[in-house]
Amino acid sequence: MIQCPNYNCQASNADGSQFCQQCQAPLPRRLLWAVGQHADAFKPGMLVADRYLCQASRIFLDTQPGIPPGTLSELPETVLPYLHLISHQIHLPQIYGWADANLPSRDVKTRLMFLENGALLTVRQPAVLGSSLSTIPHHASPPPPGLLPSLKSAWPQGSATQQLQWLWQIVQLWSPLFHENVASTLLIDEFVRVEGPLIRLVQIQYWRPEWDHHISNPGHLALTQPLPCTLEQLGKCWSNLVPEASPQIQPFLADLCHQLTHQIDDIYHLLFILEEVMAEVEQSQTLTLHVATRTDQGPSRSNNEDACFPTSGSAVQLSQLSTGHSHAPIVVCDGIGGHHGGDIASSLAIETIIQAFQSPDQQMERSPTTIESGLKQIVGQANDAISDLNDQEQRRDRQRMGTTLVMAWLQGHNCYLTHIGDSRAYWITQWGCHQITLDDDVASREARLGYGTYRSVLYHPNSGALVQALGMGSSQNLYPTVQRLILEGQGLLLLCSDGLSDQDLIDVCWESILLPVLNGQITDLDLVSQQLV
Repeated sequence: MIQCPNYNCQASNADGSQFCQQCQAPLPRRLLWAVGQHADAFKPGMLVADRYLCQASRIFLDTQPGIPPGTLSELPETVLPYLHLISHQIHLPQIYGWADANLPSRDVKTRLMFLENGALLTVRQPAVLGSSLSTIPHHASPPPPGLLPSLKSAWPQGSATQQLQWLWQIVQLWSPLFHENVASTLLIDEFVRVEGPLIRLVQIQYWRPEWDHHISNPGHLALTQPLPCTLEQLGKCWSNLVPEASPQIQPFLADLCHQLTHQIDDIYHLLFILEEVMAEVEQSQTLTLHVATRTDQGPSRSNNEDACFPTSGSAVQLSQLSTGHSHAPIVVCDGIGGHHGGDIASSLAIETIIQAFQSPDQQMERSPTTIESGLKQIVGQANDAISDLNDQEQRRDRQRMGTTLVMAWLQGHNCYLTHIGDSRAYWITQWGCHQITLDDDVASREARLGYGTYRSVLYHPNSGALVQALGMGSSQNLYPTVQRLILEGQGLLLLCSDGLSDQDLIDVCWESILLPVLNGQITDLDLVSQQLV
């Protein structure tokens, strides 16, 4: 049973329900991965701390998702990398909370740390990542939740493009993890998992010897000795993948592993080499994109402060998008609540952005670094257009018009995501729904700085207050985030305002509304967009 998170309801609901049977509030189903001594001692059906129901070895379901998870008065140094790396949530789990539990049949207590957004295969997903949901009989008994397949086990079934993309993601993660002294995680077969096109990590492994005494024994995933964290070690690790690499890239990968153990000592050089080969492989491939947009003022507003491009109600197909070609961006803006003129700000932001992309001076067919810089400049132009209008009309404080922004711009298989504020981007595949962007709000900022876990900070006053948005001041004080997603296989990219993402609504409803598109049951994206709003 799952308790309704609505404080005024708290009714018990059957596991598997999407909405509360009493008040219709969304019911988050949070599967958690347990880390700690004897975490694997708990068996399915056991309840920890009167709250966490064991579903499988080391996997627990939070039956009270509306109550703040337990936290620690002082966070140990070993958990800080999880917080500092929160912006990489599409690949990494995050700390959910802690609980003390009595070990079964023993008068001994243990402390468990629970991780959310883990590399887990849920009961409603296909057990084999190569299979389609549409091929699984409806009467088949769902398997218990478990870990996603390891990269090593999934590797032989991957195409050349997919194998290169997996390696590319590992390289992208190397620098931020290296900075936190946890890059050795990427060298451990048991920790590196695959969810379709995505690399997902089970948990973080520390390699610094002085940290060893802090680490609880993670059961069958434990290491007796810390691993050295070098590109040479990465090359040796990857060399195990060469025998079953796609014939199209096998000679390249063998040579790359040799270079890593003898020549390459710079991660950016490695990234450059990988991206050159990826571009060559992708030249023979095309993408077919379907775009649908929809806005709605919502039940509590008298006017619609959202704006989007293409305009609301559009349904566009972009076929045979080859590598190197690009199109106009896809944009969602949401006027800031509590401020005047949100509808004006969101419309002006989109107008300025589209004009910037249409300008002959705007050349975006360049390297990823220069593209990211160009996208930030365009966002700065939109910000200054709104800010200048605010200044002209002498608007102050809450009279100032402002808006959030999330934007996708595609160049071949590369999707560049730019955002400001709490409008979000999600990537949905057959196997999962993942938030890509990190909100520019107080809760995310405090977690990233290591002041507290995201869940604990979320319950503080003003945790949802924005720390930046378009139109509030000069673009010199604006720090837009640009991320790159390589599109591979079937997937849905969802850009939305907080009106849709609040209360974990996307996490609750993606399987019923969005997943049918990917398994072929629904082909009309315009209809799906209407269902969402």
